[in-house]
This record gives sequence, C-alpha cells and structure tokens, in this order.
Amino acid sequence: MQSSVAVPEPSSEKYVHCEGDSVMLIHQHEVVIRRLFEEAVNQGDMRVVDEYYAPTFVDHSALPGQLPGIAGLKAAVFDLRAAVPDLNVTIEEMLAEGDRVLTRERWLGTNTATGKQASGTITHTFVFQGARLSKNGVKAGNRSFR
Repeated sequence: MQSSVAVPEPSSEKYVHCEGDSVMLIHQHEVVIRRLFEEAVNQGDMRVVDEYYAPTFVDHSALPGQLPGIAGLKAAVFDLRAAVPDLNVTIEEMLAEGDRVLTRERWLGTNTATGKQASGTITHTFVFQGARLSKNGVKAGNRSFR
C-alpha cells in the first residue's frame, strides 16, 4: 500500500512532499545540474551527460538542424566549445521543486571567429524523470554568442 510521506526539512537538505514510499531529495537534482554545467559545458567532459540524461531525452531548445536527443545535445556543446573555447558558465540562481529545476546562468567567453568577448544570461528549465533528465528548455536573455 502506498502512503503519502512528508519529511521535515533539515537545515542542510531540501525535501519535497512525495506520493508513495520514497522521498526524493531536491538537492540531488541541483547537484546534477551543477555537475552538468561544470563538467559538460565548462570542461567539455560529456561522460556526465551519459550518466544523467534519459535515453529518451527531448531537447526543447535544440538549435536549427541539431540532431535529436543526447547525440544532438553533445554535438551542440562540442560546437559551442569549439567556437568559444574559454567558455565559462556560472549559475547565478537555481530553483528546484519536485521534478523540475530552473536555472539562470551567466555565460562568458571569447568568440574565436571575432576575437570578441561573448556574454549572455540564459534561463533553463530541466525536467527529471526519476534520477535522469528527460527534457529541457531554454529562454535566452541577452545572449551574444553568435
């Protein structure tokens, strides 16, 4: 029999009210997102993408002509890092609730084609299915990477 479980919020972790016998730490989703930006985007290490993205991942922010799914996401990050090799993304704000994480990030780097500093503020929405990312979307703010 499934029960509704509510766990008090300790000082170091954020908990969410869940149906069933399991309680999901929102903190785990936040850690995953931080790792994705640091390891995949900032460092170019795509192993973290394989680790945390669902095989059925849907990228609602795919660029025109981008392959679908994980392969397309990896190619887009690879191309971006080739154009802006010193790319650094800093998460300025993160909100997490249930299966969703919303981030506002500051993107900064040098465009190799122009030699000019490129910067922008971008907002992402990530949706988890269990421990894996199932979809994401982006709303560009003042992006100037192209």
